[in-house]
Amino acid sequence: MFRNLKRMGRWMAIAVVVGMFCSSAALAKKPDKPPGGGGGEDPPAVEVNPAIAFVTVERTRQDVVVASADLSSEIVLTQTIQSKSKGVYTHLFGSPAWSADGSMVAFWAHDWTDRDFPRMKLYVASADGAQLALVRDFRSRPSLHKPGGGSGDFGAGLNWSPTGLELLYEGYHALVAIDVLTGDIRVLLDGFYTDDPVGQPALSPDLDDAAGYQGMVAMRGRDGSVDAYGTPQFDIFAAPIASDADGYLLPLDPASIVNLTDAPGTNEFHPSWSPDGSEIACFHADGSDAWLAVINMATRLLLPIYPDYATSGGGHDRATWTSDGQDLIYRTDYSGIDRFDLTIIAADGTGFPEDYTNTQTRREYAPAWNPAWDPAGPGGF
Repeated sequence: MFRNLKRMGRWMAIAVVVGMFCSSAALAKKPDKPPGGGGGEDPPAVEVNPAIAFVTVERTRQDVVVASADLSSEIVLTQTIQSKSKGVYTHLFGSPAWSADGSMVAFWAHDWTDRDFPRMKLYVASADGAQLALVRDFRSRPSLHKPGGGSGDFGAGLNWSPTGLELLYEGYHALVAIDVLTGDIRVLLDGFYTDDPVGQPALSPDLDDAAGYQGMVAMRGRDGSVDAYGTPQFDIFAAPIASDADGYLLPLDPASIVNLTDAPGTNEFHPSWSPDGSEIACFHADGSDAWLAVINMATRLLLPIYPDYATSGGGHDRATWTSDGQDLIYRTDYSGIDRFDLTIIAADGTGFPEDYTNTQTRREYAPAWNPAWDPAGPGGF
Protein backbone atom coordinates (compact mmCIF):
# COMPACT_ATOMS: atom_id res chain seq x y z
CA MET A 1 0.00 0.00 0.00
CA PHE A 2 2.82 2.40 0.84
CA ARG A 3 4.40 1.78 -2.54
CA ASN A 4 1.10 2.51 -4.28
CA LEU A 5 0.75 5.78 -2.38
CA LYS A 6 4.31 6.75 -3.29
CA ARG A 7 3.60 5.91 -6.94
CA MET A 8 0.41 7.97 -6.89
CA GLY A 9 2.32 10.86 -5.35
CA ARG A 10 4.79 10.89 -8.24
CA TRP A 11 2.08 11.03 -10.88
CA MET A 12 0.14 13.68 -8.97
CA ALA A 13 3.28 15.82 -8.67
CA ILE A 14 3.70 15.69 -12.44
CA ALA A 15 0.03 16.48 -12.93
CA VAL A 16 0.21 19.50 -10.63
CA VAL A 17 3.31 21.00 -12.24
CA VAL A 18 2.13 20.37 -15.77
CA GLY A 19 -1.39 21.49 -14.91
CA MET A 20 -2.99 18.17 -15.68
CA PHE A 21 -5.59 16.29 -13.68
CA CYS A 22 -6.62 13.65 -16.20
CA SER A 23 -6.51 10.14 -14.81
CA SER A 24 -9.54 8.62 -16.54
CA ALA A 25 -9.02 6.39 -19.59
CA ALA A 26 -12.44 7.32 -20.97
CA LEU A 27 -12.17 10.99 -21.89
CA ALA A 28 -14.83 13.34 -23.21
CA LYS A 29 -14.77 15.84 -26.03
CA LYS A 30 -17.59 18.29 -26.68
CA PRO A 31 -18.26 18.89 -30.36
CA ASP A 32 -18.52 22.43 -31.61
CA LYS A 33 -21.94 24.04 -31.39
CA PRO A 34 -23.75 24.45 -34.70
CA PRO A 35 -23.32 27.88 -36.34
CA GLY A 36 -25.96 30.44 -35.53
CA GLY A 37 -26.29 29.57 -31.87
CA GLY A 38 -29.79 28.49 -30.98
CA GLY A 39 -29.35 28.27 -27.22
CA GLY A 40 -30.53 25.27 -25.30
CA GLU A 41 -28.36 22.62 -23.71
CA ASP A 42 -24.90 21.72 -24.90
CA PRO A 43 -24.81 18.76 -27.29
CA PRO A 44 -23.97 15.46 -25.61
CA ALA A 45 -20.29 14.77 -25.07
CA VAL A 46 -18.58 12.36 -27.45
CA GLU A 47 -16.69 9.69 -25.52
CA VAL A 48 -13.14 9.11 -26.65
CA ASN A 49 -11.29 6.08 -25.34
CA PRO A 50 -7.80 7.13 -26.49
CA ALA A 51 -6.06 4.21 -28.16
CA ILE A 52 -3.54 5.76 -30.50
CA ALA A 53 -1.62 8.98 -31.04
CA PHE A 54 -0.11 10.04 -34.36
CA VAL A 55 0.92 13.05 -36.41
CA THR A 56 -1.37 14.34 -39.16
CA VAL A 57 -0.51 16.44 -42.20
CA GLU A 58 -3.31 18.17 -44.08
CA ARG A 59 -1.96 20.31 -46.88
CA THR A 60 0.79 22.18 -45.01
CA ARG A 61 -0.65 21.96 -41.49
CA GLN A 62 0.69 19.41 -39.01
CA ASP A 63 -0.83 18.34 -35.68
CA VAL A 64 -0.58 15.65 -33.02
CA VAL A 65 -3.89 13.87 -32.41
CA VAL A 66 -5.17 11.08 -30.18
CA ALA A 67 -7.97 8.88 -31.45
CA SER A 68 -10.20 5.98 -30.52
CA ALA A 69 -9.16 2.57 -31.83
CA ASP A 70 -11.78 2.64 -34.58
CA LEU A 71 -10.80 6.25 -35.44
CA SER A 72 -14.39 7.42 -35.04
CA SER A 73 -13.35 10.18 -32.62
CA GLU A 74 -10.15 12.15 -32.21
CA ILE A 75 -8.75 15.12 -30.29
CA VAL A 76 -6.14 17.55 -31.59
CA LEU A 77 -3.50 18.09 -28.89
CA THR A 78 -1.63 20.86 -30.72
CA GLN A 79 -4.57 23.14 -31.49
CA THR A 80 -3.18 25.98 -29.36
CA ILE A 81 0.42 25.57 -30.61
CA GLN A 82 0.00 25.55 -34.35
CA SER A 83 -0.16 28.98 -35.96
CA LYS A 84 0.44 30.73 -39.26
CA SER A 85 3.13 33.23 -40.19
CA LYS A 86 2.94 34.88 -43.61
CA GLY A 87 0.49 32.23 -44.71
CA VAL A 88 2.70 29.30 -43.67
CA TYR A 89 2.08 27.02 -40.71
CA THR A 90 4.88 27.41 -38.20
CA HIS A 91 5.20 24.04 -36.46
CA LEU A 92 6.29 20.53 -37.38
CA PHE A 93 5.67 17.68 -34.93
CA GLY A 94 7.08 14.23 -34.27
CA SER A 95 7.46 11.17 -32.04
CA PRO A 96 4.34 11.23 -29.83
CA ALA A 97 4.84 9.00 -26.76
CA TRP A 98 2.34 7.87 -24.10
CA SER A 99 2.89 7.92 -20.36
CA ALA A 100 2.51 4.52 -18.69
CA ASP A 101 -0.89 5.42 -17.20
CA GLY A 102 -2.23 6.68 -20.54
CA SER A 103 -3.06 10.15 -19.24
CA MET A 104 -0.35 12.14 -21.04
CA VAL A 105 1.34 12.36 -24.43
CA ALA A 106 4.80 13.85 -24.99
CA PHE A 107 6.00 15.00 -28.40
CA TRP A 108 8.65 17.03 -30.19
CA ALA A 109 7.84 20.32 -31.90
CA HIS A 110 9.99 22.19 -34.40
CA ASP A 111 8.95 25.83 -34.17
CA TRP A 112 9.67 27.75 -37.40
CA THR A 113 7.97 30.97 -36.32
CA ASP A 114 11.37 32.62 -36.66
CA ARG A 115 12.70 31.13 -39.91
CA ASP A 116 16.23 32.29 -39.20
CA PHE A 117 16.31 30.76 -35.72
CA PRO A 118 13.98 27.71 -35.52
CA ARG A 119 13.38 26.23 -32.09
CA MET A 120 13.25 22.59 -31.04
CA LYS A 121 10.79 22.14 -28.17
CA LEU A 122 9.52 19.29 -26.01
CA TYR A 123 5.87 19.35 -24.91
CA VAL A 124 3.64 17.25 -22.68
CA ALA A 125 -0.15 17.32 -23.14
CA SER A 126 -3.04 15.73 -21.31
CA ALA A 127 -4.71 13.08 -23.44
CA ASP A 128 -8.01 14.97 -23.39
CA GLY A 129 -6.33 17.99 -24.99
CA ALA A 130 -7.28 20.26 -22.09
CA GLN A 131 -3.79 21.00 -20.79
CA LEU A 132 -0.42 21.55 -22.40
CA ALA A 133 3.03 22.23 -20.93
CA LEU A 134 6.41 23.11 -22.41
CA VAL A 135 9.08 20.90 -20.85
CA ARG A 136 12.07 22.51 -22.55
CA ASP A 137 12.83 25.02 -25.29
CA PHE A 138 16.26 24.10 -26.67
CA ARG A 139 16.87 27.62 -27.94
CA SER A 140 16.23 29.48 -24.70
CA ARG A 141 17.82 26.59 -22.76
CA PRO A 142 20.49 25.33 -25.17
CA SER A 143 22.23 22.01 -24.66
CA LEU A 144 24.78 19.93 -26.51
CA HIS A 145 22.33 17.09 -26.06
CA LYS A 146 19.41 18.53 -27.99
CA PRO A 147 17.36 15.87 -29.80
CA GLY A 148 19.03 14.32 -32.79
CA GLY A 149 22.60 13.66 -33.75
CA GLY A 150 22.85 10.53 -35.82
CA SER A 151 19.11 10.18 -36.28
CA GLY A 152 17.91 13.74 -36.93
CA ASP A 153 15.63 15.84 -34.76
CA PHE A 154 12.49 13.69 -34.74
CA GLY A 155 14.40 10.45 -35.24
CA ALA A 156 15.81 10.85 -31.72
CA GLY A 157 12.91 8.82 -30.33
CA LEU A 158 10.92 9.62 -27.20
CA ASN A 159 10.02 7.29 -24.31
CA TRP A 160 8.49 7.79 -20.85
CA SER A 161 10.26 6.13 -17.96
CA PRO A 162 7.98 3.70 -16.05
CA THR A 163 7.82 6.07 -13.06
CA GLY A 164 6.81 8.98 -15.30
CA LEU A 165 9.57 11.23 -14.01
CA GLU A 166 11.69 11.32 -17.14
CA LEU A 167 11.63 11.09 -20.92
CA LEU A 168 14.37 9.22 -22.77
CA TYR A 169 15.75 10.18 -26.20
CA GLU A 170 18.89 10.38 -28.34
CA GLY A 171 20.71 13.66 -27.90
CA TYR A 172 23.78 14.20 -30.07
CA HIS A 173 25.19 10.68 -29.99
CA ALA A 174 24.15 10.13 -26.38
CA LEU A 175 21.35 8.41 -24.51
CA VAL A 176 19.67 11.24 -22.59
CA ALA A 177 17.05 11.46 -19.83
CA ILE A 178 15.15 14.72 -19.38
CA ASP A 179 13.21 15.53 -16.20
CA VAL A 180 9.53 16.10 -17.03
CA LEU A 181 9.11 18.58 -14.19
CA THR A 182 12.24 20.70 -14.59
CA GLY A 183 13.50 20.06 -18.13
CA ASP A 184 16.94 19.20 -16.72
CA ILE A 185 19.05 16.77 -18.77
CA ARG A 186 21.21 13.84 -17.68
CA VAL A 187 23.41 11.71 -19.95
CA LEU A 188 22.96 7.96 -19.40
CA LEU A 189 25.35 6.82 -22.13
CA ASP A 190 27.74 8.93 -24.19
CA GLY A 191 28.59 7.26 -27.48
CA PHE A 192 30.13 10.18 -29.35
CA TYR A 193 33.73 9.08 -28.88
CA THR A 194 33.18 5.34 -28.63
CA ASP A 195 30.52 4.75 -31.32
CA ASP A 196 28.42 2.98 -28.73
CA PRO A 197 24.87 2.26 -29.96
CA VAL A 198 22.68 5.07 -28.67
CA GLY A 199 20.24 5.92 -31.46
CA GLN A 200 16.42 5.77 -31.32
CA PRO A 201 16.16 4.28 -27.79
CA ALA A 202 13.09 2.28 -26.74
CA LEU A 203 12.37 1.16 -23.17
CA SER A 204 10.95 -2.30 -22.54
CA PRO A 205 7.53 -2.45 -20.84
CA ASP A 206 7.34 -3.10 -17.12
CA LEU A 207 4.15 -3.54 -15.10
CA ASP A 208 5.83 -2.48 -11.86
CA ASP A 209 6.54 1.24 -12.15
CA ALA A 210 7.87 1.56 -8.62
CA ALA A 211 11.39 2.82 -7.90
CA GLY A 212 14.00 0.19 -8.59
CA TYR A 213 12.66 -0.52 -12.08
CA GLN A 214 14.61 -3.20 -13.91
CA GLY A 215 14.18 -3.52 -17.65
CA MET A 216 15.90 -3.25 -21.01
CA VAL A 217 16.56 -0.47 -23.46
CA ALA A 218 16.83 -1.24 -27.18
CA MET A 219 18.83 1.06 -29.45
CA ARG A 220 20.07 1.46 -32.98
CA GLY A 221 23.87 1.46 -33.29
CA ARG A 222 26.72 0.95 -35.72
CA ASP A 223 27.74 -2.67 -36.25
CA GLY A 224 31.21 -1.81 -37.60
CA SER A 225 30.47 -2.80 -41.20
CA VAL A 226 29.92 -0.63 -44.28
CA ASP A 227 28.06 -1.17 -47.53
CA ALA A 228 29.55 -1.07 -51.04
CA TYR A 229 29.54 2.75 -50.91
CA GLY A 230 31.29 2.94 -47.54
CA THR A 231 28.12 3.89 -45.64
CA PRO A 232 28.09 2.63 -42.02
CA GLN A 233 25.57 -0.13 -41.31
CA PHE A 234 23.40 -0.36 -38.19
CA ASP A 235 21.99 -3.11 -35.98
CA ILE A 236 19.61 -3.24 -33.01
CA PHE A 237 21.36 -3.48 -29.63
CA ALA A 238 19.97 -3.90 -26.10
CA ALA A 239 21.21 -3.37 -22.56
CA PRO A 240 19.82 -3.65 -19.02
CA ILE A 241 18.58 -0.41 -17.49
CA ALA A 242 17.46 0.35 -13.95
CA SER A 243 16.33 3.23 -11.76
CA ASP A 244 17.50 4.42 -8.38
CA ALA A 245 15.42 4.47 -5.18
CA ASP A 246 13.75 7.72 -6.26
CA GLY A 247 12.71 6.37 -9.65
CA TYR A 248 15.30 8.13 -11.84
CA LEU A 249 17.02 6.09 -14.55
CA LEU A 250 20.63 5.09 -13.91
CA PRO A 251 23.52 5.36 -16.43
CA LEU A 252 24.13 2.33 -18.61
CA ASP A 253 27.17 0.08 -18.44
CA PRO A 254 28.66 0.01 -21.98
CA ALA A 255 29.97 -3.50 -21.31
CA SER A 256 26.40 -4.78 -20.92
CA ILE A 257 25.31 -3.82 -24.46
CA VAL A 258 24.65 -6.77 -26.79
CA ASN A 259 23.96 -6.91 -30.52
CA LEU A 260 20.56 -8.49 -31.19
CA THR A 261 20.64 -8.63 -34.99
CA ASP A 262 24.34 -8.74 -35.99
CA ALA A 263 23.61 -8.74 -39.70
CA PRO A 264 26.48 -7.21 -41.71
CA GLY A 265 25.36 -5.54 -44.92
CA THR A 266 21.86 -4.71 -43.69
CA ASN A 267 20.35 -1.98 -41.55
CA GLU A 268 17.94 -2.32 -38.65
CA PHE A 269 16.43 0.74 -37.02
CA HIS A 270 13.52 2.20 -34.98
CA PRO A 271 13.08 -0.60 -32.38
CA SER A 272 9.71 -0.98 -30.64
CA TRP A 273 8.97 -3.45 -27.81
CA SER A 274 5.98 -5.79 -27.72
CA PRO A 275 3.69 -5.31 -24.67
CA ASP A 276 5.10 -8.39 -22.92
CA GLY A 277 8.74 -7.57 -23.75
CA SER A 278 9.34 -10.83 -25.61
CA GLU A 279 9.81 -9.28 -29.06
CA ILE A 280 11.08 -6.12 -30.73
CA ALA A 281 9.66 -4.77 -33.97
CA CYS A 282 11.99 -2.79 -36.19
CA PHE A 283 12.55 -1.82 -39.79
CA HIS A 284 14.97 -3.98 -41.75
CA ALA A 285 16.64 -2.51 -44.82
CA ASP A 286 18.65 -4.29 -47.50
CA GLY A 287 19.88 -1.74 -50.00
CA SER A 288 17.07 0.60 -50.96
CA ASP A 289 14.28 -1.73 -49.79
CA ALA A 290 12.93 -1.56 -46.23
CA TRP A 291 10.32 -3.71 -44.55
CA LEU A 292 8.97 -4.49 -41.14
CA ALA A 293 10.57 -7.24 -39.04
CA VAL A 294 10.23 -8.73 -35.54
CA ILE A 295 13.14 -9.87 -33.35
CA ASN A 296 12.44 -12.74 -30.96
CA MET A 297 14.33 -11.94 -27.75
CA ALA A 298 14.66 -15.61 -26.75
CA THR A 299 16.07 -16.91 -30.03
CA ARG A 300 17.48 -13.64 -31.49
CA LEU A 301 15.87 -14.61 -34.81
CA LEU A 302 14.62 -11.83 -37.08
CA LEU A 303 11.29 -12.52 -38.83
CA PRO A 304 10.49 -10.32 -41.86
CA ILE A 305 6.85 -9.27 -41.90
CA TYR A 306 5.49 -9.45 -45.44
CA PRO A 307 8.76 -8.37 -47.10
CA ASP A 308 7.18 -7.82 -50.52
CA TYR A 309 5.05 -4.98 -49.17
CA ALA A 310 6.88 -1.66 -49.49
CA THR A 311 7.21 0.24 -46.24
CA SER A 312 8.90 3.43 -45.18
CA GLY A 313 10.85 3.30 -41.96
CA GLY A 314 12.77 6.48 -42.51
CA GLY A 315 12.46 9.79 -40.75
CA HIS A 316 10.95 9.52 -37.30
CA ASP A 317 8.55 6.64 -37.81
CA ARG A 318 8.42 3.72 -35.42
CA ALA A 319 6.02 0.80 -35.70
CA THR A 320 3.73 0.46 -32.68
CA TRP A 321 2.20 -2.68 -31.14
CA THR A 322 -1.48 -2.88 -30.29
CA SER A 323 -1.96 -3.50 -26.57
CA ASP A 324 -2.78 -7.20 -27.06
CA GLY A 325 0.51 -7.77 -28.89
CA GLN A 326 -1.29 -9.22 -31.91
CA ASP A 327 -0.82 -6.48 -34.48
CA LEU A 328 1.60 -3.79 -35.60
CA ILE A 329 0.67 -0.37 -36.95
CA TYR A 330 3.13 1.58 -39.06
CA ARG A 331 3.36 4.21 -41.76
CA THR A 332 3.08 3.09 -45.36
CA ASP A 333 4.48 4.93 -48.34
CA TYR A 334 2.20 4.41 -51.32
CA SER A 335 4.55 4.59 -54.27
CA GLY A 336 3.68 7.28 -56.77
CA ILE A 337 0.96 8.82 -54.61
CA ASP A 338 1.68 11.90 -52.51
CA ARG A 339 0.18 10.57 -49.29
CA PHE A 340 1.09 8.43 -46.32
CA ASP A 341 -1.37 6.27 -44.42
CA LEU A 342 -1.15 3.96 -41.42
CA THR A 343 -1.25 0.22 -42.03
CA ILE A 344 -2.04 -2.64 -39.65
CA ILE A 345 -0.68 -6.18 -39.98
CA ALA A 346 -0.47 -9.31 -37.82
CA ALA A 347 2.76 -9.33 -35.82
CA ASP A 348 3.34 -13.05 -36.44
CA GLY A 349 3.71 -12.48 -40.16
CA THR A 350 0.46 -14.16 -41.16
CA GLY A 351 -2.20 -12.54 -43.29
CA PHE A 352 -1.96 -9.40 -45.37
CA PRO A 353 -1.51 -5.75 -44.44
CA GLU A 354 -4.69 -3.71 -44.26
CA ASP A 355 -5.40 0.00 -44.17
CA TYR A 356 -5.70 1.38 -40.66
CA THR A 357 -6.20 4.90 -41.94
CA ASN A 358 -7.20 5.59 -45.53
CA THR A 359 -7.69 9.33 -45.77
CA GLN A 360 -7.64 11.15 -49.07
CA THR A 361 -6.99 14.70 -47.83
CA ARG A 362 -4.38 14.14 -45.14
CA ARG A 363 -1.41 11.97 -44.23
CA GLU A 364 -0.70 10.18 -40.95
CA TYR A 365 2.57 8.95 -39.49
CA ALA A 366 4.51 8.30 -36.25
CA PRO A 367 1.84 6.11 -34.57
CA ALA A 368 2.02 5.30 -30.84
CA TRP A 369 -0.43 2.94 -29.09
CA ASN A 370 -1.66 3.77 -25.60
CA PRO A 371 -0.37 1.10 -23.15
CA ALA A 372 -3.32 1.82 -20.82
CA TRP A 373 -6.02 1.61 -23.53
CA ASP A 374 -9.27 0.03 -22.36
CA PRO A 375 -10.50 -2.48 -24.98
CA ALA A 376 -13.92 -2.57 -23.28
CA GLY A 377 -14.37 1.18 -23.68
CA PRO A 378 -16.03 3.03 -26.57
CA GLY A 379 -14.44 2.97 -29.99
CA GLY A 380 -12.85 -0.45 -29.65
CA PHE A 381 -12.18 -2.88 -32.47
